[in-house]
Amino acid sequence: MRGRPPKAPKVTYRCKVCGTKWKDYAWTNDRKEYCSRACFAESQRGKKRELVSREERECLSCGKIFIVGGTGNRTKIAKYCSRSCARHRAWGEHAHPDARKMSKTERVWFAGIFDGEGCVAWPRRTIMHSIRLNLTSTTKALIDRIVEVTGTGRVTAMKRSNPHHSATWTWMCYGENARSILRQIHPWLIVKKEAADVALGFVKAIEPPWTQRTRTMNAPTSS
Repeated sequence: MRGRPPKAPKVTYRCKVCGTKWKDYAWTNDRKEYCSRACFAESQRGKKRELVSREERECLSCGKIFIVGGTGNRTKIAKYCSRSCARHRAWGEHAHPDARKMSKTERVWFAGIFDGEGCVAWPRRTIMHSIRLNLTSTTKALIDRIVEVTGTGRVTAMKRSNPHHSATWTWMCYGENARSILRQIHPWLIVKKEAADVALGFVKAIEPPWTQRTRTMNAPTSS
C-alpha cells in the first residue's frame, strides 16, 4: 500500500454539564467529559474538597524529618526536604558544593569585584526566585580565587575564534548558593544593589530590574 495512511476514526463526546456534542480522536484524551473549562468549573461547584492530610517524612539525602501535604508544606510526592538535597542526590560528586561563609575581608573584596564585573541574571525572566550570578574575566587566577573564596560555582572557558582576542573564563553560581553569596556581600554593593534587592526578596518585582548599563543605553537623548 502506497501513499499516506488513512486518519484514525473520530469519536463523539458529550459534555456532562451542557450536553454539547463534538467529535475528536479517541487517542487525544481518555477523559473528555466537559467541553470547556467553564463547564468543568460548574461541575465542581458545591462539591466538598478533600483536605490533604499532613505526614512526616525523612529526607532521602540528609535524613532530616520534614512535613508533606497541607497548606505551605511540600507536596505528597516530595522525597527531599529541599532543592539543595535533591540536587546533591541527583548529581552526587558533580553537584555544586554549598557556598562557604566568607570572612569580612573576603566579602568586601568579592563585593568590589562582583559590583564591577559581575552580573545578577534571571534565566527564567518570569520567575524571580530563579537567579544566577555570572562573572567573566580574562585572568584565570582571578576566577580561581573567586572559586576559593566563595567555595562554590562552576567555571567554563571560552576560546575566541580571533587569535587577537584573549580567552575568557566565566564563573557561574545558581539558586540558593547565589542567594547565600548575595546576602553576604549585599551591604557593600552599589551598582548591583538594585538587582540584589529583587533577587533576595527585599523588593517585590514581576520582572528583572534594569542594570545600570541597560538604563544608560535606553535613556532618552536630549534634542
